[in-house]
Amino acid sequence: MLSHARDAAQQLGVAPECVVAHAALESGWGKRTIRNADGTDSHNLFGIKAGGDWQGKTTTIMTTEYVGGVAQKRQETFRSYGSYAEAFTDYAKVLKSSSRYKNVLNQGQNVYGFARACKAAATPPTRATRANWSTWRRAWRNKWPGLDQALAKTVDKGLER
Repeated sequence: MLSHARDAAQQLGVAPECVVAHAALESGWGKRTIRNADGTDSHNLFGIKAGGDWQGKTTTIMTTEYVGGVAQKRQETFRSYGSYAEAFTDYAKVLKSSSRYKNVLNQGQNVYGFARACKAAATPPTRATRANWSTWRRAWRNKWPGLDQALAKTVDKGLER
C-alpha cells in the first residue's frame, strides 16, 4: 500500500506520509473501513463519496455527518474500488481535479501545510473534522518525529492487503 501512497503523493506534489496519514485518519488506521453490502472491502480508505458524476461501483452505508455542528446519522453513498491501487489513484484524481483542494497540492514535505489545507477543504469544515486534523497534527509533531518508520511498520503490518 505504501507504493500506492507514494504514487498518489507524487501526483499531488506532497510527501507520501501525508497521503498515508490522511488514509489513516479517515479509516481509523484501517479499523473503520467502508464495507460493501456483501461484506467485502470497498478499499475506500479516504471516505470519498459517490457524487452524481461517479460512474463506478458504490456502496451505501449508515454514517455520521455533522450539520451545523450537530451529529446526524444518515445513509450516504460512497465509492467502491476493486483495489487499494484504484482507491489511491482516484484519491489523487479527486484532489487534483477539484478547485476546493488547490491548496492541498504541491505542499512537498510540509505536512503541517497539507493538514491545514485538508482541514480547510473539508465540506463543510465540521468541528469533528477540525478536531481530527488538529489531533493528527499534534500527534505528528509530538509522537511521530520519525513517522517514516512508524508508517512503514503500520502499513506493512496492519493495512497491507
